[in-house]
Amino acid sequence: MNLFVIQNGLIHKLPRFEVDFGCSKIKPKLNDKDVMIASIYQILYLLVVKVDSTGMIRQINMYEIPSDISKPLQLAHVLLLHVDDNVGLHVIDNLVIVHHRTEANSYIFDIKVSDPSTTDHLPVLISPINVVNELSTSYGSETIFETYPWKPIASKFVWKSFLLVFFDDVKGVTAKFLRFIMNRTKAEEFMLTVIHDEILSKSLSLFKIANIFREIYDPNEKQVAVEILQRNDYSKCKIFSESYSPMKADQSHILTYIFEPLGRHLNIDKRWLSNVLLEFMLILKQHKSLIHNYLPELLIMVMSEAKEYGRLQQILQHRVIDDSKFLAFRLIEISKTYPPFFQLAIDMLARRGNNEHILNLLLERGQVVDAVKLIKDPSTVDQALCLKILDTAWKSDNRQTKYTIYSYFHDVLKLEFMDSSNEQFEKYSKDFKALFDSEEIEEAEDRFRLARISSTPVSINSMLTQESSFEGHHSFSSFRE
Repeated sequence: MNLFVIQNGLIHKLPRFEVDFGCSKIKPKLNDKDVMIASIYQILYLLVVKVDSTGMIRQINMYEIPSDISKPLQLAHVLLLHVDDNVGLHVIDNLVIVHHRTEANSYIFDIKVSDPSTTDHLPVLISPINVVNELSTSYGSETIFETYPWKPIASKFVWKSFLLVFFDDVKGVTAKFLRFIMNRTKAEEFMLTVIHDEILSKSLSLFKIANIFREIYDPNEKQVAVEILQRNDYSKCKIFSESYSPMKADQSHILTYIFEPLGRHLNIDKRWLSNVLLEFMLILKQHKSLIHNYLPELLIMVMSEAKEYGRLQQILQHRVIDDSKFLAFRLIEISKTYPPFFQLAIDMLARRGNNEHILNLLLERGQVVDAVKLIKDPSTVDQALCLKILDTAWKSDNRQTKYTIYSYFHDVLKLEFMDSSNEQFEKYSKDFKALFDSEEIEEAEDRFRLARISSTPVSINSMLTQESSFEGHHSFSSFRE
């Protein structure tokens, strides 16, 4: 057989090659209806129907046509059949469909569903040839549809028809079904829905689910860029196939169709779901994908509902989940049930430099001394913040805390708005003066001096620095209750 390629206005002849069509007395020559050229998974193939000596079609040979026309064709795949000689070939969405008129069946082959090491393929399903409901509704049930030579009326109708048949036929063979869907070019939503159902029913192992997600983000096959011939390069001839990209789903679609519905499902095993979420997050990190904020939030929520507090604490401590202000506040909410999360949230906010939020959180919990220690720049202390801190200190009903906070603001930071003429601070000023009598103050000063003398000697500058700091002032205000 000889193939000719017309390209750039020139006719190119490919090297002569032989094909096996089952030459016999019944079929002495190859007919044009038994030959087809198609692009399947970005490779061009010559499909040849092979008939045995009894006239039965035993197989369809697929010869790979190389892009370099100087190389001969090679037999790459064999589609196994056992029907009489009354078939038509059709290729849609990288599927080879063999229509058999006598049986009124369509044999559908997907060469990527089979084991990669084999070249012989059985049909993934056998579908009866029927008029789909959309056509019957549009044209009437009495209309007879004839398509010659075996072409579908519309590809979307054919796709919808055999996909549903395939689902009913092999839904128990989950891995095979998923591989079939992943090979399609327009089945992303359906694929994600199937994965959702399999995770819900726990039909797939965690290892297999991880492999599926890993393939979605890092498929084995890379789409080869099609070379464009230069306008003045008329002498060269290259054979190009139709482009094909493996099925991919972005992170937002996976969250929308899989994890969001599963997170709301009442009957799902939360511990199992947390394992799947964690695997997916680790895969995204391995591929350096930007993780949406919703995913860590969902992981924390699911693990909390599963009561896996200890494991979640380890994940946070090892920084598996990236820091964010939103997650910190979520941890604070959960800390009502599991208190260690509060400190983890504070650490997360501190790493992000959200000192203002930390200060307010500490004040809400009455930890006024720890809150004041966060004030690095005295100029940031305005009148409203000062009043809020003083009010929290006064609610503690602790004389030492009240004295320490007020004297630090008034005597060390020397805040001007704390003048006695300010009515808002008048109450605190009066209470402050009545906190300790002169003897208690003198005793505290003596104890502070003795503590400094007995400690390791330090330079005068260090002593002055300590006196001007809140830590030094706090240690000085060590009254006995």
